[in-house]
Amino acid sequence: MPYLMNKITLLLMTSMMLFAQNTYEDYQPQQFFSSGDMDAFFSSKEGEFLKKLVVDGHEYYMQEDGDLFEEDVATIEHEVFSAKKDIFSFGKSKRLLATKVYPSYQKAFYSNCDYEIQEKKLIPIQKSCGFTYRKNKNRSERIEWEHVVPAWHFGHQLRCWQNGGRMTCRQTNTKFKQMEADMHNLVPAIGEINGDRSNYKYAMIEGEKRLYGKVDMEIFFSDKKAEPSPHVYGDIARTYFYMRDRYGLRISKTQEKMLIAWNNLDPVSAWEKKRNLLIKELQGDDNKYVSAYQQIEQLGEVTKDIASDFDGVKKELSVEYADLLENFSPTVAGIILFIMTLFVLYKRKKQISKTEKKIEKIEVEKEEPSETKAFMFISQLGDVVISSNDKDEVIIEKTDENNPQQQWILTKANQKKEYFFIENLSSGKVIEIKDANTNDGAKIVLNKKKRSSNDHQEWKFESAEEKGYVFVISKWSLNVLDVKYKKTNDGTKLQSFHKKVRGTNNQEWRVETIIK
Repeated sequence: MPYLMNKITLLLMTSMMLFAQNTYEDYQPQQFFSSGDMDAFFSSKEGEFLKKLVVDGHEYYMQEDGDLFEEDVATIEHEVFSAKKDIFSFGKSKRLLATKVYPSYQKAFYSNCDYEIQEKKLIPIQKSCGFTYRKNKNRSERIEWEHVVPAWHFGHQLRCWQNGGRMTCRQTNTKFKQMEADMHNLVPAIGEINGDRSNYKYAMIEGEKRLYGKVDMEIFFSDKKAEPSPHVYGDIARTYFYMRDRYGLRISKTQEKMLIAWNNLDPVSAWEKKRNLLIKELQGDDNKYVSAYQQIEQLGEVTKDIASDFDGVKKELSVEYADLLENFSPTVAGIILFIMTLFVLYKRKKQISKTEKKIEKIEVEKEEPSETKAFMFISQLGDVVISSNDKDEVIIEKTDENNPQQQWILTKANQKKEYFFIENLSSGKVIEIKDANTNDGAKIVLNKKKRSSNDHQEWKFESAEEKGYVFVISKWSLNVLDVKYKKTNDGTKLQSFHKKVRGTNNQEWRVETIIK
């Protein structure tokens, strides 16, 4: 009986391990040291175990998966070398990027936060993008150099990494050292986001839970996945394709299909082109996916390729769970292995289906963007329109279709379609009459608070004398929008006027639609 119970326990453990695996292609990190090892300690500040290494008189700290702690911190140093002329070095690449590539574009990847240089350190300006830290305040207050394709991804299967982690590879493997220092694969990112992304794969995450204030970056810790903002989809895809071609890295078909969609949805930007040229001057090679950008033809049905790989998955599982399977008879072990293989293929196929559906959804949204109707109110006095100034006063200015302060959105003020809020496209504030005790000459201003049943903010439109022109009439005392002086210049203020006078140019407006 105890023997049978042990078998059942082992079988349950195997099943639990499989449920914990989202797809089998996720590699389980090797553990390089235990908490009891000499020079190993727990950092309460960072919440993880570290091990001190001393190399050439310098101290480094290894993480349990073999990566190096705080190796990516971005700083400015005076001496700069060219990676093209000298041996590749991650440290040199960091300095080159900070001093030669990014000075004209100091924005953090993922968050789009501005950053500045303080005492040779790159510091994010968090309020510029609405970033708030999730857990690690210390790392959130600095910029780090993020490997888009993680160092762990291209290093963990190398013998040097298995023998001693990232530092050993850096010392003994020339190809790894070159990959680690490749500037096409390095971007500045807020430290906490860099740390949280870790070596997780990029993916499409359902739910879109935001962890960093207004920053559009999702991390699914339990599944070890990360989804960035759509504005860097293409940057990431083109970096992965470059690293694949340059160093022979393997990308799964599922991942490749998603990256192709990302490349096509987010074309190359002007900054991406400039960055590529600057890195080419320093490093000597070019990312052709940027310099010769084109849409990539999408792959066919990926699930067919994966479903046919039964033997490959079965072989990998037999190696992964050899210690467990040897506790069973060959017949029972074969049955368990067969069930495990079917389960992994099912999970993988299900994940691919979810990814493909989300890709299709964003592709449709990209092809058919929703239209926002904005309006310009053009005065009959001439080529001037309703606008606003920095004091939130409603004024008129010379027409400029590219100025969002001159563009307005109409939203229903109540159930009756007759009255609307007139909301500024730039600020989101609405037009209202300021002085309720004045009829003629009351000020017209913007108010950030849109209130229902507020007569001073609700407006309707009535045909004027001139064809194609309207009066803009307030619900409060039926006052109309009126230009204060007939001889107008940029900045002339508007007022409310109690009397509606047909044929008076000051009060008549042509409403022109702009599709945004």
